[in-house]
Amino acid sequence: NPRPGSSGPSATAAAPRPVHVIAPQAASAASADGSMTIVIQGTVTGLEASATGGIHIHEGVSCATTSDPGGHYYPGMETDPWLVTTYSSDGTGAATVMFEVPGFTLSGSNPVAGRVMVVHDSSGARIGCGELSATAGEIVSMGAYPGTVSDVKGLLVVTATGSGVTV
Repeated sequence: NPRPGSSGPSATAAAPRPVHVIAPQAASAASADGSMTIVIQGTVTGLEASATGGIHIHEGVSCATTSDPGGHYYPGMETDPWLVTTYSSDGTGAATVMFEVPGFTLSGSNPVAGRVMVVHDSSGARIGCGELSATAGEIVSMGAYPGTVSDVKGLLVVTATGSGVTV
């Protein structure tokens, strides 16, 4: 696996497989100590069957080239919080994700809006990339990672709620 923040290996697949994000939701909520947390929730398809991989927000703001996404986004934090945000796919290559990541907001402190979300396969290779676009909610249109043969596709929507953010 590549070290956190590195560009990692380029992904090549024996057979292209579409990756889709279905029924996305996102949220941001304040915890009891006043820190902020984002919640990422949705379903991703087109993944390797029966595998575990990563899904992370990266520091970049574009998926146009392999270097644009940059490394994991965790400004001013001692530990990379994205090392534990993973999916486990079923036998059809679908995974439902739901995790909270403290220390981030949609548009306040350590904002994720405007950055990119990257999906990694079980080897750590980048296979999907989508931009968190500014709208009434934040939308991630997920597609194949630049330079790969992956068919990862999907759409995530992150919105603010009365109690936080929903992805």
